Amino acid sequence: MNHHENQSAHRLLDANLNRAFEALRTLEDIARFQNQAAFQSKYKILRHQLRTTTQDWSHARLYASRDAGHDVGRETKTISESSRTGGLSEIAAAASQRIQQSLRCLEEVSKFAYPISASAIESVRYQVYDVNAQLLLSQKRDLLFLPIANSRSRTLFKGCENSVSLALT
Repeated sequence: MNHHENQSAHRLLDANLNRAFEALRTLEDIARFQNQAAFQSKYKILRHQLRTTTQDWSHARLYASRDAGHDVGRETKTISESSRTGGLSEIAAAASQRIQQSLRCLEEVSKFAYPISASAIESVRYQVYDVNAQLLLSQKRDLLFLPIANSRSRTLFKGCENSVSLALT
């Protein structure tokens, strides 16, 4: 791997590792503040598994490769990224997709940058698939059983069915 490719690979790893930790923390906190202890615990364990899996990476090299100011994708946004009108369920669905995509990217690039980590990242990715599916299905189930009279709860989960459907596809 030449210097430029090495630099690009580490930028990619740095960005996706940050994205993965951010998504896991988002899901963990959503579960925590909705009093879903089992999901909060699962996401926290996954976050720590990822930290352990990547602890032997050259974090100095990751930080040195960071160049957010010149990131050509930094300003590219979709409409859905700019608005989360569906509440916490929509945020959870977006974070679920983000963690899955980030882990896949980390797994692929680590195969040549840090090959010893690739299978452990794959394992975390499959665990995330299962926990995300459980969380999103529980949110859909909860939406079906929310009392209609409780408008605050209805508002909190507004758009959940669309978010869950998108996340599961």
